[in-house]
Amino acid sequence: MAAPVKPAILVVSGGWHIPQSYAKLREALEEAGFEVHIPPLTSVKQDEPLMGDQGNRDLDSDTAAIRAKAEELINKDERTVVALMHSYGGHVGSNALHGLGLKTLPDGRQVGVSHLVYLTAYAMPPGGIMMDMVKDQGNLGLAAERFPIEADGTCMCADPKELLVTPGPEDDMKEIEEYIQTLRPWNAVVMTQETKHAAWQEIPAAFIYTTKDMILPSTYQQTFMATLKTRWPEMKTFELVAGHSPNLTASKGVADAVRKIISG
Repeated sequence: MAAPVKPAILVVSGGWHIPQSYAKLREALEEAGFEVHIPPLTSVKQDEPLMGDQGNRDLDSDTAAIRAKAEELINKDERTVVALMHSYGGHVGSNALHGLGLKTLPDGRQVGVSHLVYLTAYAMPPGGIMMDMVKDQGNLGLAAERFPIEADGTCMCADPKELLVTPGPEDDMKEIEEYIQTLRPWNAVVMTQETKHAAWQEIPAAFIYTTKDMILPSTYQQTFMATLKTRWPEMKTFELVAGHSPNLTASKGVADAVRKIISG
């Protein structure tokens, strides 16, 4: 009997990130034997111009893009999918992947989203807003300073090396600079938009926690893990000594965690 096909990994990007931002993580996942898909988010300006107004590229259009890719993998390719969601990607994936959990085909194969893996990512109930957490923690002023909003409604990270990368591969500044150069303006409106769905209420979840994160500090991540554990009390959690970009600084650790989650 043929060996079962490994699940496809659907990476749901964070704010500012384009698919190239995950090159090192893609390599680590592919070395572990996984097929990796990283669709671009509409709310992040890409290298190639996209049709339409950037102001209309928001949580709704990101949700539609991720759901379309997941449905393609599930319905067309008949694949099992693991969603690996980074940062804002947790907001998108939670909203997009509801109703796409595992189902059994007539031949006995299972297709659908088998796991939601939150990589230092937002995990909120329906109605949740990203800025709610910032407000609750008394950090609205700090957020405005770190993520200044431009006249066109987009924002960038004011100090990506310090806030996103640290602690990082300090002996390889070239690698850090190449990563920072992939970052793009991101439509800030998504931080005030409500999630309509919470796929984690239906699909098993796991959380990869980073101990040195300056974008989603420990208190934020602990809150999200507690939210997920209301549905999955025995949820697997993994700790990495990394900042907000383990896709760069701890890619092999992320890939190892994903492998362990899938092997279950």
